[in-house]
Amino acid sequence: MQLNRILYSENTHYVLMEEFRENVTRGAKLLKPHCNKEVEQYLNKLVRVEKENLIISEENIIGDAKDIYSSKLLYSNMEKRIRRLAGFVSSFSDTNIWFTVRSMDSFIPSLYCESLLHWDFRQFGQVFSGHYEQSWIPAILVLRDNFPNAKINVIPYEKYGTILPKWLELMTGVKVGWNLQEEERARVSINHLSVKTMNYFHLLVPTGMTPKFLKTMSWCFLKIGKGHKFSPFNESAKSKLKSLYLEDLAKIQNLGGNICLLGQ
Repeated sequence: MQLNRILYSENTHYVLMEEFRENVTRGAKLLKPHCNKEVEQYLNKLVRVEKENLIISEENIIGDAKDIYSSKLLYSNMEKRIRRLAGFVSSFSDTNIWFTVRSMDSFIPSLYCESLLHWDFRQFGQVFSGHYEQSWIPAILVLRDNFPNAKINVIPYEKYGTILPKWLELMTGVKVGWNLQEEERARVSINHLSVKTMNYFHLLVPTGMTPKFLKTMSWCFLKIGKGHKFSPFNESAKSKLKSLYLEDLAKIQNLGGNICLLGQ
């Protein structure tokens, strides 16, 4: 979104991700009462932007990766966070929410690895207290209930590439010229051998140093061609989680109203 800003029409204002994070989501500001005034002032500023379209792209609005250690539910603080945005969203005559869902057999390991890159090491068994059969339906219903006048567009992660051009066109009105960064990745996946090693040695690593230690170790294993991407589930567990995901997709199609599943 940021790379292609040159394509946007004069009637579109794209909010820089770092700007939005600094003023709204960083440091869990949406959960801290003493940050209310700061957040409200910034959101009021966005409401006053004299543009027809306002685009906000920020994956941390509904929660951080570290939330997985404190609950048995997916994005347990989601409703508290987005409730703070209800008034802001209602200020606009037409709102679209874009929400990506993914099978838990790959999403939970990815979420876990993301947390390891930023916070102290926790063993995988602590993720959701071992309750991995998560559903996206409660999260989508929370969006629906808090933003009753918004259209909620749900995108299956595995169809992201094919949906993206149409998604961008719907969001911006721009049909051609996009640089879609098809070969770009946010970062290389964490090697399973580095996680396995840290299960035994994390107590010996100083507090705050485990992310750097883990990344260095993962890079070393990759360099010598050892190990593979972190994948904690066996084939039976993967199959079960994928089946539950397919059930979720079927349910989403039948939610109706302002909820739309793209790519089906």
